[in-house]
Amino acid sequence: MYEQAEPVRSPFSGPDSRQTSGLPPQPRPVPQSGSRGRVRHGNGASDKQREDQDTSSHTYEDAEEVKPHATSADHSYPGGASARRGVCSFLRARRSFLAAGIAVLLSLIAVGLAPLTFSNKQEISQLSTTVNTIKRGQDDMRRLITTVDALKRDQDDLKRDQDGISTTVDALKRDQDGMSTTVDALKRDQDGISTTVDALKRDQDGISITVDALKGDQDNMSTTVDALKRDKDGISTTVDALKRDQDALKRDQDGISTTVDALKRDQDGMSTTVDALKRDQDDLRRLSTTVDALKRDQDALRRLSTTVDALKRDLDNERSRTATLEQRLPKNSKTLASCPEGYTKWSGICYKAFNTRKTFDKAGAACRADGGTLAMPRDAETNAFLIPLYKSVSKYRKFWIGLHDQREEGKFEWVDGSALGPYNSWGRGEPDNQWGNRDCVVYAVLLHLKDKWAVYSCDRLFSFICQTAPGTYLNMDVRRRQAGLSPLLYSSPNIRSQTI
Repeated sequence: MYEQAEPVRSPFSGPDSRQTSGLPPQPRPVPQSGSRGRVRHGNGASDKQREDQDTSSHTYEDAEEVKPHATSADHSYPGGASARRGVCSFLRARRSFLAAGIAVLLSLIAVGLAPLTFSNKQEISQLSTTVNTIKRGQDDMRRLITTVDALKRDQDDLKRDQDGISTTVDALKRDQDGMSTTVDALKRDQDGISTTVDALKRDQDGISITVDALKGDQDNMSTTVDALKRDKDGISTTVDALKRDQDALKRDQDGISTTVDALKRDQDGMSTTVDALKRDQDDLRRLSTTVDALKRDQDALRRLSTTVDALKRDLDNERSRTATLEQRLPKNSKTLASCPEGYTKWSGICYKAFNTRKTFDKAGAACRADGGTLAMPRDAETNAFLIPLYKSVSKYRKFWIGLHDQREEGKFEWVDGSALGPYNSWGRGEPDNQWGNRDCVVYAVLLHLKDKWAVYSCDRLFSFICQTAPGTYLNMDVRRRQAGLSPLLYSSPNIRSQTI
């Protein structure tokens, strides 16, 4: 670069310049030669290149530092070879800086091109959308071109056959007035088509592949055209049929308008019905929940009804025997205050542990046969009394007591219908009904539940503990068998006492 700028500096640093001591001082030759060197170097380049060269001021500043040395070398050596060697050595020493400048310039160019790439992607996406729209328009044009070509061919055929279709021409003339509206519509469509054609022409370069496909379709259409020509003879009949169908369609259109009005009225009525149905659906959901609860209550009522019927039968039988029992009571007044045989009296109640294994219901029936119920330890003292009582019968068996939650899960009650009070003797983790159907209570024998209450399925076979009031009945099972009666089904000794 600096070697090309050297001839511009030569008028100031030539051999004659050494003898100019009498001349007035000249401006510094280095800035002039540097400026002229840049003009020399940029000769024939564009304005943009000159601007880029001017921005690289640091490179020319280094060159200006070298040029005084080169000028002095030219004074010593008229040939200028030493100055050029100095410039070349300077450039080699500064080539790392030049490489860094070039790398920065390339980075700036890449940063400038990145937005263009993103913009091109958006334009490509928009162009793809436009091409898809053009393809759909081209399909419509293809069908329209096919229709126009068929009409042109039919027109030529009609001209050749004009003498033979005079009757059809007369009919067409009568229908010409009705076709004017269609022609106007076609003209408007033609104006729209011209706009589409202009757009298609602008996009013609991008749809060359589609045009090839259209050409292939055109070959296939020739076969269809031949078939249409063969069907031309039957067109006149079809036209007459179409006219008749047109009249029928007009009549149907009037009927359809009436039907549409009726449908609109029905739609308004249906919206009201749908809203009512939605409300009914919500009511049905709530009703379904209520029905399920009623079914459960109905099952409970069936079981209760069976018990009530049995109670009524026993009540009638008991009333018929009341007179006989009252006659016998004075004879046994001395023994009425004692407990039945095998029972132990505690706090005014008689208790007995039975080693026989029965279900919860059958154990209760056995206790009622003695005029009592399953034992109900309502306090800690009674509970402590019952533990050694049943252990005296068996230390390794479970014993039913009169506590359950059969009517409502988790709500325990005694067999006389009273609720479980503040006292309980549940074992650790009890009542545990995670396996389901554990509704009846026993004295447990497991180590971690020993002598504590636990829940089990009421159908299991366990021993049981009965309680009865002293003096309620003496040897009641014997008396009832002698009287020919079945065992009592009362769940409470209080009911039996009231019956007496």
